[in-house]
Parts: sequence; structure tokens; C-alpha cells
Amino acid sequence: MTDKLRILSQNTRGLRDFAKRKGAFQFFRSRCDIALIQETYSTKDDERLWKIQWGDEAIFSHGTNKRKGCIILYKQSKIQVVKQITDSGGRFCGIVININENPILIMNIYAPNDPKDNNKFFIKMRNLLQELQEEYTELEIIMGGDFNFVENEELDRSKQSLTPCNHSRLTQDLFLQLRDMFDITDCYRQLHPLKK
Repeated sequence: MTDKLRILSQNTRGLRDFAKRKGAFQFFRSRCDIALIQETYSTKDDERLWKIQWGDEAIFSHGTNKRKGCIILYKQSKIQVVKQITDSGGRFCGIVININENPILIMNIYAPNDPKDNNKFFIKMRNLLQELQEEYTELEIIMGGDFNFVENEELDRSKQSLTPCNHSRLTQDLFLQLRDMFDITDCYRQLHPLKK
């Protein structure tokens, strides 16, 4: 077990192509201990082969072979997993690990694009996190993925759209509530407060 973990998050926009998946898995193996991957387009039939190609452990939340899906790839020698969490809709998966007897949730999310679905998703996520905090006292939370939502339109988007973001005020309020309730920090924004 380790005190230091390298965690990477990446939206791959599909891993069905063998060469793309092989390259991605090689990249993840060389750069991190835990990879949070979204938009994998994985199905149950892919699990065995993809685990073999990764060469270690993985937890899947499948979408279809054309939509959704997320995976957490991890190096078993680096962490002790005490619980796996999966969503049948291909939107999130997570692991609870112990480091120095401290429980840590590592959650990978791929939130919906549609504002109404996005709102429901963040409510579901809030409820799940509350349940997990009741189950594990002193639970630390690491959440990564594709939220399909930005907190600050000017700083968090690479191109300013001519049309305003269609996410509702409710989505923003739910996101801020999640952040405050569970003491979640945007590590990039904390390190680079004014950088795009």
C-alpha cells in the first residue's frame, strides 16, 4: 500500500477500437496508479478482454457500445479496495479504499449532457455520497470525471460559446451544494485560480 497515488481522469470518447484502447491503456499504465475513464462505450462482454489488456484490476459501469460507460482502472498492488460501487446506467463507478486505515472514496462520473438529466444525476450523486458517509466514518472523497457542467463559464471553457450554457441554475446550485456538503475542491482551480 502507498501514501501517494497518481490519479488521472480522461474522457476517451470511445474505447471500442483495439489500437486506441491499447494506446490508452499503455498511457495510463505509465502515468498513473488509478485511471478514471469516461465515455468508454463498454459492454459486459468487453470486461474480460479489457482487464487482460489493462493487465490489472478494473471496475466497470457499462453504457452501450455507442454511448456512455465509465471504468476505473487501478493497480492492485497500490491500493486495498474495500467496496466497489457501480451504476447500471453507465454514469458512475467508484471504489472505497483504505490508506493508513483511512477510508477514501474514489468516484468516477460521466454526467449527462441534458440539463434535466444532469439535475437528477447530481441529486442521485448527493444521496449516494450521503449514504457512503454514513457507512464509512471520516470518509475522504476524491471525485473525477466528466461533469458536463462548468462552475465558471469564463474560466472553465476553452472557447466562449455564442450561445449561453443551457444548464439550469438548479444544476449549478446542486453542484455547489455537493461541493460544500462533502468538502470537495476543484484541485485544478485551487492550483490555478485564474488560468483557463
